[in-house]
Amino acid sequence: MTKGFYLRAATVSALVAFLVPFLYTVLFGYSVVYDPPIDPAAFYAQTYEEQQKWMAAHSKTLNGFQTLLTRLGEKRFWGEYAELFGMSFFMLLVACLGFGFWERRVSRSNPPLNRTRQKRRAG
Repeated sequence: MTKGFYLRAATVSALVAFLVPFLYTVLFGYSVVYDPPIDPAAFYAQTYEEQQKWMAAHSKTLNGFQTLLTRLGEKRFWGEYAELFGMSFFMLLVACLGFGFWERRVSRSNPPLNRTRQKRRAG
């Protein structure tokens, strides 16, 4: 294996891993926000039934893309992004290297047709 192979494997892994957290948030992101926000002390001072009525009246469901747009400014999102990027990069790099080694092994066990013909003519 050459340095170029390792560089290509790392580049492909990094590019795909860069997109994985965003796609994951868009595909599986779902959130509920309550607008207008309420003071927690006032909310918990209510009875359970009043809390449920308030939440039903003020809840707004966001799809994955809307969730991504609202979370981009949060520090917690970028911590989760870094964690998911790292896991994705590692798994993709191992997969790329595994396929590269596998392809190298298969190509060595099956010599090209031209080399086989040249050996027959020489022998």
